[in-house]
Amino acid sequence: MTTSFSLSAAALLPPTSVAPPKFLPSRRLPAFSSSVSSSGIYARFEPPLEVYNVRVECGLSKERLAQPAVDQWSVWKTGACCLPWDWHVDKLVYVVNGEVRVVPNGAKTGECFMCFVAGDLV
Repeated sequence: MTTSFSLSAAALLPPTSVAPPKFLPSRRLPAFSSSVSSSGIYARFEPPLEVYNVRVECGLSKERLAQPAVDQWSVWKTGACCLPWDWHVDKLVYVVNGEVRVVPNGAKTGECFMCFVAGDLV
């Protein structure tokens, strides 16, 4: 899967990672809704977190962060940027500071994105 994301954040990555993780979390997703077209066809829009099966943990205890040894992960930093990224395996990421927005490949508008903030384990 290919995604594009823009971020101004520092994220902790496991020592085996060479790139940022698969997705970074979002609590500010557009609510999924139903709509009716002129033809009377109903459509249901699912939030990206559900579509891409992304799990986000927020407000983690020190004990929970110790389980994956987050304090031993390498730090990946960047300023505000937008770049394409391709993940072939699942990744685990902890957002140290800032915000990360992930836009799935093929998204027609900027409304379909996932947003992860400092303290999120994705």
